[in-house]
Amino acid sequence: MTLKDYKAVSPFLFFYLSLTFFVSGNSFFWDTIQLGSSQAHWFYDNDFQYFFLPGNIDSGHPPLFGFYLAILWKFFGRTLEVSHFAMLPFLFGIVIQIYILLKKFFEEKYIVFILLL
Repeated sequence: MTLKDYKAVSPFLFFYLSLTFFVSGNSFFWDTIQLGSSQAHWFYDNDFQYFFLPGNIDSGHPPLFGFYLAILWKFFGRTLEVSHFAMLPFLFGIVIQIYILLKKFFEEKYIVFILLL
């Protein structure tokens, strides 16, 4: 990506950064209770001694998201804010990848408007 591309996506990146600040006090809900909170708490509470989860919180796939959250909690503290800001690399990556995809199919003058959708 060029500097021009980053200028085009920067308002969207700023939007997601602002949105993350705004919702940083919201609690886990839906599947993030199982896939994020429960698994991350288990890793954190057991001090990363085990990689395999107990059956009652095992979702059947590698618990990388919970492990990722637990590691960030060890470094920055076990707070909702840390959990929300842990999502920023993924949000930014999604915006950048969608922009790159749209560049392949649409003229540049329309991409920002399509991103708004």
